[in-house]
Amino acid sequence: MILFKYLLISTIFLLNIASAENPGDEERIFFYKSSIDPNGYRMRIYLNSENPYTTEVPLYKSTNQVPFTLPIPDRFKVTAMRGHIQYKTGMSVNKYTSYLLATLNDTIFYQEKLVGKAGAGNIETRDFDVPAHQLYDGYNALSFQLIQFAQDVPTLVPPPPVVESINLQFIPKEPAVEKCVPLTGGGSGSPAANIWTQLHTRFSYIEFDFLLKPFEEQVSSIYKYILDNKYPIKPKVNFVFPEIPTEQDFYNYGFMANLVGYLMKFKDIDISVSTEIDSSLNNIIVMPRDRVKAVFRKLFDEDNSSRELKDILSNKLKGNINLIANPFNLANGILAITGDNQKEIENGMLRLLDDDIAVIEEQNINVKNIVMPEESAPFTAPSFVTFEKRVHFNDPTLIEVSECSDSYLATFESRFKIYPVVKFNTMETEHIELFVKYFTANSDAMKLAFNVYINGTFSHQFFQTRQADASSKIVTEKTYFSPALLQQGANEFSVEAVKYQVATDQNFGLRVIRTTILNDSYFIVPKGEGFVEYPYLKYISQMTFPYSIYPDLQNTGILITDFNADTIASALQMSFQLGKNMQYPGYYMTFTYDINKLLDKDIIVLGTQIEKYAPLYENAPIKFTENGYIKEEYQEEFNRTLITHEITDLADTIVAQTYQSTFNPKRTVFELSAKNPATLLKGIQESGLPASFGDGDHDVWFYNIETEKSIPMTLGKKYTLTQIVDEVKMVEKKQVGSYHTIEVEEF
Repeated sequence: MILFKYLLISTIFLLNIASAENPGDEERIFFYKSSIDPNGYRMRIYLNSENPYTTEVPLYKSTNQVPFTLPIPDRFKVTAMRGHIQYKTGMSVNKYTSYLLATLNDTIFYQEKLVGKAGAGNIETRDFDVPAHQLYDGYNALSFQLIQFAQDVPTLVPPPPVVESINLQFIPKEPAVEKCVPLTGGGSGSPAANIWTQLHTRFSYIEFDFLLKPFEEQVSSIYKYILDNKYPIKPKVNFVFPEIPTEQDFYNYGFMANLVGYLMKFKDIDISVSTEIDSSLNNIIVMPRDRVKAVFRKLFDEDNSSRELKDILSNKLKGNINLIANPFNLANGILAITGDNQKEIENGMLRLLDDDIAVIEEQNINVKNIVMPEESAPFTAPSFVTFEKRVHFNDPTLIEVSECSDSYLATFESRFKIYPVVKFNTMETEHIELFVKYFTANSDAMKLAFNVYINGTFSHQFFQTRQADASSKIVTEKTYFSPALLQQGANEFSVEAVKYQVATDQNFGLRVIRTTILNDSYFIVPKGEGFVEYPYLKYISQMTFPYSIYPDLQNTGILITDFNADTIASALQMSFQLGKNMQYPGYYMTFTYDINKLLDKDIIVLGTQIEKYAPLYENAPIKFTENGYIKEEYQEEFNRTLITHEITDLADTIVAQTYQSTFNPKRTVFELSAKNPATLLKGIQESGLPASFGDGDHDVWFYNIETEKSIPMTLGKKYTLTQIVDEVKMVEKKQVGSYHTIEVEEF
């Protein structure tokens, strides 16, 4: 196997981004060697790096602030910072009273008049220094605030078209009244509808110079260096396998990749696999102690006289968790999880789940016995709403919670996910229960009406029926309404409290009374009618389904079809994604090359299609051939399957497909295949799998790694299940063959 050496930071020439036709294809973060300090580096981060398709942010109000999060990796020692910002002001902006302010961690470090020599209505640029000494360790809050006022003479220039904010929030389509924004008039010295400035995030950036700190040999470096989710670009980590891996090794590394995904939470990494330490990368080793020592001897070319090697073997591998600086590249480190038996290795991996790992300064630690948690119940993944249980408004299950309260109304908005195993549109007897608890004041002239929206559609309305408690001013209301608008997967939910007058009083205004919805309000989603239609790749991309049924992955198996290092790395990438998307460790996952261990499970298979596993591919719509593939397309209108042989070059193509398992009709197979392992790994790492499958009703997805083009297809016959969780009874297993007959290609 050829090992490619990847430098941590490479020299990159800045691109002419203005010439790019598609902003989403532009590079948004650049590293390059500093021309000032021979040991230093420079990094430029554009303000739309998180969402390249958002090229500008319109700002309308008199005082408007645009926040950006600036992460500083622990391994960076920042020596200088600077910024460049581009914007365009509206024609009506008053050049004498309008200002631009920049703040870092709530401290103003730059201010300048908003309108410069170019004049109102033109593009302005500002360059400024950023005080590096004001940086915090970790995440920093950078913001640009506009204080803009209208000229004395109003203009008729309309504002530019509205572009969605980079901070995505769900806003119900109705009512038309803007939430939590007071109505204001125009005129000199006050905000008006035609006051606006466009911040061009596509051409605005923060740039800083930095040095690389040497790797610190302490347990906290797991988060500070190896798994630092503050790193602005996708890092790469090398998993060091033994030269002849066992079934236990595959489980250990599969579970470790899953834990890494869980610990990284929202950050992706690229995984490589080799049988030796890669000095250009951070490395992870999970092996018995004697085999770990053999790996380090190999690093030193079996030079047992080396003082550094003796120190490592004698002193630095004493624990179950060991952090060691790479002696041939002090900027990178090695995480060695080891022990004298499998239980000690397992204890070391489980210890990573404790929060105090991030602050332990010892070079290694020994771990006492840690007991695996009991197997999880079905439909209990943390990222999904649990049926028939209270979901409080501050529940971590809810995504992108937004709350506000002003003189006109109070709102609660959120998103959540429902398992795609039920349907609600035919339910007549079951209802959503909503309990709202809120602060308000008693008034004979004012009452509250509550509007409920599901997925942007008005769903229910109820009115305040009780007076506020005399001392606490708290009111509680409970109501029930139809779940018909709920859908499988992602849902949007909002509650809006609107004030209205019930009596005419010239001395009383709605502004006087305010309302706040409290977090211990809750709603309950009914279980619904069991129903799921297969096979759709969108279930995997949007909900990690069906693997998320059991969050500990007790019913999921990852199968590799060959022992090529890139195939194994591809399987580890998939295990990583499961941990990241599920946000729960896959304690009971199966990671194997033995298909007989997976006959009763939902199977994820990676590698080339091989004849030995022919029964596995029986229901696959796409079957590879020497010069192309066979496509089996079910035609529903004729109730027949059309089989065609497509002759094409698939050397640069990966194929993702999902279909019904031939071993258990309640189980599915998700297959990622390619003609060669290198194409498979590159396709998985560069295409953003599985999120890139989209939301269409397709079961096959072709992706070309060179053109970066994808083609979705719908080929297989659809089928439905009303019950997908097995009863206590066992399913008869059908032997497929012995795993030891698989040909070992290259490792």
